[in-house]
Amino acid sequence: MKILILGANGMIGHQLWKYLSFESSNQIYGTVRKDWQFYSQFGIYTKNNLFSNMDAVNFHSFEKLFNDLNPQVILNCIGITLRKTDLKDSLKTIEVNGVFPHKIQNWCHKNNSKLIHFSTDCVFDGQSGYYNEESLPSAKDIYGKTKFLGEVTYGNALTLRTPVIGPELEGKTELLEWFLGQKNTKVKGFSKVIYSGTTTLNLSKEIYNIIQNHPSLCGLYHISGPEISKFDLLTMINKYIDNKVDIEDFSEIVSNKSLDCSKYSLATNYIPPSWEDMIF
Repeated sequence: MKILILGANGMIGHQLWKYLSFESSNQIYGTVRKDWQFYSQFGIYTKNNLFSNMDAVNFHSFEKLFNDLNPQVILNCIGITLRKTDLKDSLKTIEVNGVFPHKIQNWCHKNNSKLIHFSTDCVFDGQSGYYNEESLPSAKDIYGKTKFLGEVTYGNALTLRTPVIGPELEGKTELLEWFLGQKNTKVKGFSKVIYSGTTTLNLSKEIYNIIQNHPSLCGLYHISGPEISKFDLLTMINKYIDNKVDIEDFSEIVSNKSLDCSKYSLATNYIPPSWEDMIF
């Protein structure tokens, strides 16, 4: 089976590449935005299986790749996230986050391929928490709105809402890499910002499980972990690093975007691992 990871350089994508390449007997391919020379430094990619200089704004290049490669499964990890400068370009954000996934599904439908697309807890505004798949998305910003627009829940497509934490190869703008970059300083830990994410490694294990054991799973599902505050999460990570970071309990910002993953658990027997097991 040919599995194509779109955005194999990103936080989710590169972990999927590593895990599936090691665990799976399938043929793993990926697309990245820069050229091969840049990504060769990381030592995880195979040149013949990596398609470089691919930009989601140019769907024709992806369509040509799909036609040439004919993958049975496409994992769409491409997205303009909250801390990316591209987010300031509204039209590009709408195209990449909101329209591009539907173009992929259009090709998959015509060619009997499977799309697994990744969405986010940020489709919700965080006012209530413990959202399920029937909860009405309530995002106020362009990121959350465009991610909701891009959710593909028809045909045999599968959209997974899953907030994640994990290492990054480049950019290093998300929570874990930002925190690991802090040394001999004080940072704010948001004790009233509730999060129910999972690690990119745990997510990769679930994607492998879906592909191998639940290939007909389709529609919209949440994959999440136990609820935890951002303060407690950083405090836990801080115990195992020696960066001399003082985490200040900051309670002025209140948000709860936690997700209920019971629908996914019922379908796959998923049991959310503890944060200790995921991180350490």
